[in-house]
Amino acid sequence: MPAQNKPTKKQLSILVPVYNVSLYLNECIDSILPQLTEQTELILMNDASTDNSAEILQQYQGLENVTILHAPKNGGLSVTRNELLKQACGEYIWFVDSDDVVNSGAIQEFLQYKNLDADIYLFDYIVYDEKLGKNYHKKGFLGAKKNIHTNQQDSFLKNIVKSNVYYAWNKIYKKSLIEQCEFKAGLKFEDIYFISDICYSINTYSYINKEVIIYRVREGSIVNSLSFSYIDDYLNAFIYQVDKYRQHINGDKQELYFYLLYKSYNRYVGLIREFDENKNKLDNNIELMQYAYQNFNTIFDRYYQESLNNIGLFRNRTLKRNKNKVINIIKKHLGVDI
Repeated sequence: MPAQNKPTKKQLSILVPVYNVSLYLNECIDSILPQLTEQTELILMNDASTDNSAEILQQYQGLENVTILHAPKNGGLSVTRNELLKQACGEYIWFVDSDDVVNSGAIQEFLQYKNLDADIYLFDYIVYDEKLGKNYHKKGFLGAKKNIHTNQQDSFLKNIVKSNVYYAWNKIYKKSLIEQCEFKAGLKFEDIYFISDICYSINTYSYINKEVIIYRVREGSIVNSLSFSYIDDYLNAFIYQVDKYRQHINGDKQELYFYLLYKSYNRYVGLIREFDENKNKLDNNIELMQYAYQNFNTIFDRYYQESLNNIGLFRNRTLKRNKNKVINIIKKHLGVDI
């Protein structure tokens, strides 16, 4: 992608990858445009869409503080985000998905607290279930609002793991924090890998209790997405997170380390239970379950064993219950005694 002629430095760059979202693209862009100022910019990249997303983007060509780019071939979400980051001239970066909606006043809310000079800002959000037509209000952080937090004892990671909010789009990042860290190409759950890569470089962060974005859950469910690559990318994301933390602490295993193992094991259990609960909805359900068990049970069982007596009584009991669930499910469907 050739470099574009860029204006002077902005306070905020909003980066939107676009791929086959013609039904939602106008709504996304139109939610951002009225909020743009001379100190903000919107950059969109069409990732070789096969619908009419490119034609929709042309409607916005030439607008002030808006840049439209076209990838020569489809590269996927991570590649597109990485390229958009290279084109951005904002001091801060906000990744927005092209089927989501930015709430009115969201940009001004960020600019109001920009003087905190945090490395990263976290915001609340709304989940819109398209099938049910319902909104669900979600917290993006567990802790004090509108303050500056110091990332002591890896408190940022601890909060992310506890809240399970790994999303890239409910956070605004200082560009200098992330410009050397790329989203991993070709992987699902790229946000988990990305957060795992940047969390140890964060010095300060701030939580603003403003619902800045409406995240659209399209019709369908996790069941429709389950595949061998889904299993690999999902479970490897948490293995990657644990491995990165092990490197970070250099053998000094403390409370957060065991909590991370505890949460990661429960993710594995959740996936195994998903197969069991949807056994009649997947043609290759047993084959997928067997794949997950044969390729990942050993490592997640090590997480179980190592964390069991280091996480407190309540979590100890939770782990044991979850372990029994896995044992029973695997025996029922695969005929294997663990």
